Amino acid sequence: MSDNHLSPTKRTIYLTSSDPSNSLNFPSNYQSTTKYSLFTFVPFSLFFQFKRIANIYFLITAVLQSISQISPLSPFSAVAPLIFVLSVSIIREGVEDYLRYRSDRQINAHLVDIHKDGEFTKNSSKDIKVGDIVKIHKDNLFPCDLLMLSNSAHNSLAYIETASIDGEKNLKTRSALNKTQGISPIDIMTALTEIECDLPGC
Repeated sequence: MSDNHLSPTKRTIYLTSSDPSNSLNFPSNYQSTTKYSLFTFVPFSLFFQFKRIANIYFLITAVLQSISQISPLSPFSAVAPLIFVLSVSIIREGVEDYLRYRSDRQINAHLVDIHKDGEFTKNSSKDIKVGDIVKIHKDNLFPCDLLMLSNSAHNSLAYIETASIDGEKNLKTRSALNKTQGISPIDIMTALTEIECDLPGC
């Protein structure tokens, strides 16, 4: 499970329990789609609100109306609409980000069968590491990018749906590796020690 230094577009994944990739700092499988944290929500949401021209206009108007020497109007008439618009927008941003956080937590906590110490055990999706052997059951979601080593079909084919990625609902066929089809996970760990593949995005 380390980078192949001979090619800038390839990397080598080691299927070993010793996990030699720890020192290489591969990204974890933890998913986070939120825009803010508890500490950054207020400053960042205000920053994004004032990237809108309309909000900048209302802010300048409120500042000018607060100067009694140049404006006979009450500052409240300009400040109140600005505060209302900002409050509604920030609350909406907070609710949307919280819903993303709940969705992320549900996905990260999804239980997956991961092969460890000679058997498959239930683990959270976020605990999957590069090089782990994962068992996917029928109609289950893929918890990460996977290379199909084997499946239970007699023709080594699996039918997958990629609607969540590209919007296509037509089933696509994928086949297992010929050299590993039908081999048990224990035998795969013995016979197959490393896989060379393209880097993500290549």
